[in-house]
Amino acid sequence: MPGLSESTAGRAFAGACRALRAACLAGALLLAPFAVAPGWAVPAYSNLFVFGDSLADSGNNAIVFDSLSGVPGALRTPVPIADPYLIPSYPYASGRYSNGPVWVEQLASSLGLSALPSLAGGSNFAFGGARVGPAGSSFPYSLLDQVASFMSATGGSAPGSALYVVEGGGNDARDALLVAAGGGDPTARIVAYALSMANIVGQLKSGGAQDILIWNVPDIGKIPAILALGAGVSAQASALAMAMNVALDSALASLPAQWQTGLIRFDAFAAFNALFADPAAQGFSDVTHACAADPVCIASPGGTFFWDGIHPTTAGHALLAAAVLAELPEPATLLLCALALAALSLGRRTRRTRRPQPAKAKPCREQGALRQARRTADW
Repeated sequence: MPGLSESTAGRAFAGACRALRAACLAGALLLAPFAVAPGWAVPAYSNLFVFGDSLADSGNNAIVFDSLSGVPGALRTPVPIADPYLIPSYPYASGRYSNGPVWVEQLASSLGLSALPSLAGGSNFAFGGARVGPAGSSFPYSLLDQVASFMSATGGSAPGSALYVVEGGGNDARDALLVAAGGGDPTARIVAYALSMANIVGQLKSGGAQDILIWNVPDIGKIPAILALGAGVSAQASALAMAMNVALDSALASLPAQWQTGLIRFDAFAAFNALFADPAAQGFSDVTHACAADPVCIASPGGTFFWDGIHPTTAGHALLAAAVLAELPEPATLLLCALALAALSLGRRTRRTRRPQPAKAKPCREQGALRQARRTADW
């Protein structure tokens, strides 16, 4: 498979200057929940709209399963996780596919915004188990359908002052791996993924969106669930993820030139591999095992990157949030560093400012959606 060219995310991890910048942002992540100094303006984004899978799901699946069972919290994956592949059927007690807030929630907090689930009236449309396509899906709704729901609620408008997050492809990659492992040709799935991602960008840009943060596929060959299948499967999974990212690069490059402006690429594949190459440099001692399978780790998960076979711990999500923040336009990231320094100097004298609330948008719905809810074992 052709290799990926070094992207901005890869350079963010490799360059010393970018690493320093990311460290400043990580500090802002820790300080942002406490206070903002009087007189400081918030970053320019008016809202954060999220379309994704379980890496970004801040509670939509939990709401669906609560409605299905009639008992809030009844359908949750207990720990230690019993699944032999370390893949959860339901969200955990946190209501997420992790032991705490996911990266997009931490990103939102640092921007002074919200990432509440759309089914609770928020602007995060991500559903655990979602694929990028096709349109017309049932639960868990595809990214194409998440965007369609958002656009329907806004009358086809995508406010230019908001930041849009498009994160998906991990489940599509695992589907492609199953096809390849069975002797089939995964090319059709790879192409469909890339074209669907480009379609989403086109819809948002046509509606007026300016800044769109788009992930590529992480290196699924390095996740515990795949590593457990052996070196051969791991290598095949990594190659498929690379092929999907090459296809994504091509699909996005084919979009009109005016849509390239404001398209913020986050190279999740490079970011994950930079972490795996030197985990200690990022503050992690274990990047190969699932914490949720080990009672000792469950009690103290801080140095472990993976919570289960496919999902990061909330500490792992914090690292991803800091890396994503490093890719945002300079005014926002520089302000975050300034806010971190201001919070350090002002201490308890600082106070929390009022933040703009997310515009309510209709959640993804369809006739009998809850009746179609099923156990999900995906990102």
